[in-house]
Order: sequence, then C-alpha cells, then structure tokens
Amino acid sequence: MRLSGSALLLAIAAAAAVAAPTGGAEAAIFNVNRTIGLGGVSGTLTTDGTIGALATQNITDWNLVLSDGAATLVLTPANSQHVIDGQAFSATATQLVFDFAAPSGAALFQAPFIGAGTNYWCLEIAGCTGAGPQAESVYLNFTPPGVVATYATAQVIGTVVATVAEPAAFAIFGLGLVGLGILRRKRA
Repeated sequence: MRLSGSALLLAIAAAAAVAAPTGGAEAAIFNVNRTIGLGGVSGTLTTDGTIGALATQNITDWNLVLSDGAATLVLTPANSQHVIDGQAFSATATQLVFDFAAPSGAALFQAPFIGAGTNYWCLEIAGCTGAGPQAESVYLNFTPPGVVATYATAQVIGTVVATVAEPAAFAIFGLGLVGLGILRRKRA
C-alpha cells in the first residue's frame, strides 16, 4: 500500500504528536543544600527521571560544593566518581530522599575516584566510609575527623528545581510540527 504525500505527512505528524514529551522521560535537577556540623554540601544532582529507588546509573550529573568548615572542594563528573548501593536513596517527583532507617544502603560521591580515602560526601546506613551507622559525612584533604551528622529517619537530600525532556523527544516533536506545517501548506 502506497500512501500519498499528504497521507504520509499526516502519519508522521500523528506519530510525532503521540511521541511528544510527556514528562516520563524527563531528567530531573535537584538542588542540594545540606548542613553537616560546621560544613555541608550544596549544589545540584541530576537524575535520569527515575522515581523510586535510585542506583548508580540513575545519577547522570552533579556539581557539588563540599565543605568541612575549613576547606571546600567542588565535585563534578570530570573530577570525581559516585556509587549508590541498596534501596535507601530514592527520588519522588519533587525530592531526593535518603532513608537512614532502611536496612542497608549508601550513596558516595568521591574525588578523584571511589576508594581514594578522602574528598567525599557520603550518606550511609553502614559501609561507605565507616563514619556511620546512619551517618552523613564530608571529609576533605585527609583532615580528620571531617564533619558528620547522624540520623534515624528519612531525610530530604534535595528538592527539584527543573526537569529537562530528553533531546530525542524534542526532535520527534519538532519533526511532527514540520510535517503539520508542510501538510497545511499543501492544502492551502
């Protein structure tokens, strides 16, 4: 079956409209502003839009300023690594949450690499740095003891500041608009 030019353009436009950004495939940028003793962590974490428990691959970008009260360090994907273990770190549509009451779990952002022994922000039930159990800590430049806060309940780690649709969704949507424009022009 061969479609006429008009029918083909209409089919493309309809497919693009169905595939337009819907919110389910949107990355989410979360603002982080944590006080930990005399120091803290501020900046942004970007997820792939996953709602629920997060794993290492769900964090796609970060720009975090770590402070131990005496020194600061900026962690980005270019100079650091991260790992998330267990089910304690999760996202809702509006918040990042770490549940310190979970049976296990950890989230670690560390420069220059995981296991370096310094320059990190850690959220843990137990296991990422030994600062816990149920601790959030920042440690910079081998300056013991770093800063530590302990918790027994879930804590909001960040709040959403923006969502960003995937570029492929915008391309499909744009193709649909072009198709509709061509179709309209041909009919006029």
